[in-house]
Amino acid sequence: MPATYIAPGVYTEEIDLSLYIPQLSTSILGLVGGFQKGPVNQITFIANRKQFEQIFGTPLRGEVGFAAHAALYFLRWGSQLKVVRIGDDDIAKAVAPIFRDDSSGIQIGQVRGVTEGDWADGLQIVITSEDVPSEADPSIPETVFNIFIYDVGTGVVDSTGAVDFTGVAPLEFFEDVVFDDTTRQNYVEKIVNGNSLFVTFNMTEESNPDLSITYTLAGGDDGTANIQSGDVIGSFDTATGIASGILAFEDPLIEDINLLSAPGFNHVREVAVSLIATAQTRFDCLAVLDTPDLSTAQDIRDYVRGSLGTPGNPWSSFAPLSSSNRAAIYGPWLKIFDSYNNEEVFVPPSVRVLGAFSFNDNVAFPWFAAAGPNRGILFNTLDVRFRLSLGGVELIYGFGTNVNPIQVTVDGIVINGNKTLQRKPSLLQNIHIVRMLMFAEKVIATATRFLQWEPHDPITWRRYTNLVEPFLQDIVNKRGITDFRVKCDKETNTDFFINQGQMVAELHIIPTNAVAVIVNRYIIHAHGAALEQGTPSAGGQTIP
Repeated sequence: MPATYIAPGVYTEEIDLSLYIPQLSTSILGLVGGFQKGPVNQITFIANRKQFEQIFGTPLRGEVGFAAHAALYFLRWGSQLKVVRIGDDDIAKAVAPIFRDDSSGIQIGQVRGVTEGDWADGLQIVITSEDVPSEADPSIPETVFNIFIYDVGTGVVDSTGAVDFTGVAPLEFFEDVVFDDTTRQNYVEKIVNGNSLFVTFNMTEESNPDLSITYTLAGGDDGTANIQSGDVIGSFDTATGIASGILAFEDPLIEDINLLSAPGFNHVREVAVSLIATAQTRFDCLAVLDTPDLSTAQDIRDYVRGSLGTPGNPWSSFAPLSSSNRAAIYGPWLKIFDSYNNEEVFVPPSVRVLGAFSFNDNVAFPWFAAAGPNRGILFNTLDVRFRLSLGGVELIYGFGTNVNPIQVTVDGIVINGNKTLQRKPSLLQNIHIVRMLMFAEKVIATATRFLQWEPHDPITWRRYTNLVEPFLQDIVNKRGITDFRVKCDKETNTDFFINQGQMVAELHIIPTNAVAVIVNRYIIHAHGAALEQGTPSAGGQTIP
């Protein structure tokens, strides 16, 4: 309670009534996939394309490169990407043994690639020495070492087998380090590890290294040759409590995302099921799925609906994909030019669709549909696997299938659908409405948590209403909803809820739907008819 003042004087008090709704990002992508390099099974935040290539490298060939393509396209307009790199059992760092300087051949440690992958194979480490005044007594010289890290294939091998790096600029250079005293601040592990973008030193003995050897890294494996569904879905490490794969994104209190995908694996049935379950559990993100690389609309329909037991169908052993308004699926596959590997490739739709969401949120708001010629054009896309007829679109977009079709139009290659996987007919079948709700729910929950443990009385109820109403009015002004009502009073907060310590608020909203079909209705009148104000139209209305 406020202080009671007895002694005369001037006192200062602050009463903070400035609580307001915070601004949150609308497109934060959680991405799971195999990559050329980078941290394994941990969430890494990426803000731009340059940073992504620096940490995770460029796209690999094949399906393991799809996630990298998706990331780089998303980052053209988005700036919040959270990546989990996965790999198979063979994933390994490139290494080179370091030997003692007495020609004994005894290994005293290793130099390793900073992350797993064959990207570091062939990196060359040259160590030189020099005498400098010692720290303890400057009059007595001590030997320190300089470490040069050279790129793959640089340097010239002379007749003795030694590599000459004259005139070659190193990738990195570390000077004045020591190998024989772990207590020194310039010990090699303290200087290099965590500062080098390429290598780490892992020493097992306090001895100086053999300087006659060019240490060349080898044996790295990017772990993409045999990735299994279990690697993508992930697991919990009971010892550390850390999750891998898709499961790394399962807890919304730990990681904030609103899009989730695993390009290259989205179409694998068990992975798709895991993505849907994760998004549905979190309830604050949309799982973006792909159909397999199929060649007919009928095949796409059968994949989603599990073929309903059709004998001989490859999807007949599966049940239909779960109905969910926290997931959306797209098809068919797309042809793009892979400039990193200089070839045309077919990729799953999510490689471009995820970027369509970041583009949409960059030029509009999440409650605008990322579809059609305004915000659904898939740039840098050459073609689709097959072109859908009108009947094909109706087959895959119709009730019970809900695959968002990608079509070739006069405007380019365009997303021509806006449905979630929810089969129950309601407004929550619309992606843009679900994204509006997810945004509003997260923002309001973030702001109103500061009312927790406040007195359960009309003053707190009014504070809630005064906090939420301006936010919803802003969404009205930005065309996300057409009308709303916030109710937090004695009718919603009965004695039962007050005694339970629960404050209940009802937020009634009318979302703004999107125009999916445009009907140009022509009414033909006979010559001499007077089309004046009040003339009935075919729909029973009058011409204003």
